[in-house]
Amino acid sequence: MIMTDLEGIRVQLAHDRTFTMQGVVVGWQRHIARLAEEMRGPVRQETWGAHDYFAALSLRDLVETGRYGLARRHDHLVAASVAATDELLREITEEDRRGVVVRYGEPEPSLSSRWWWHRLPTRGLVREELDSWYANEE
Repeated sequence: MIMTDLEGIRVQLAHDRTFTMQGVVVGWQRHIARLAEEMRGPVRQETWGAHDYFAALSLRDLVETGRYGLARRHDHLVAASVAATDELLREITEEDRRGVVVRYGEPEPSLSSRWWWHRLPTRGLVREELDSWYANEE
């Protein structure tokens, strides 16, 4: 029922493009689920890397941006819809004390303070790539 209710909520993007809140929430859920699953296994050719992680975080930005101005009822639906995925992200990441994710993900300055931009995967290809990029700049 929650997802059906979110279908009617539109998220405005630049250039007059919109998505449904349902689509953005499902995208967030699927991205984090895939990243979590891939962290558990060996790296393969199709394994997602750091740019895919940044795409997931950008989807979470869209969810949050889409919440502005929503009626209280709809805002609660969105929050409930992303809660489990937010928790999964916290479980598979750790605090990014070096600021690697913000540095390389380059979110809009107004979005860079959001908690998800300060979470670094604990293992997997995303972590390997981010660690490598950071080490090469030192």
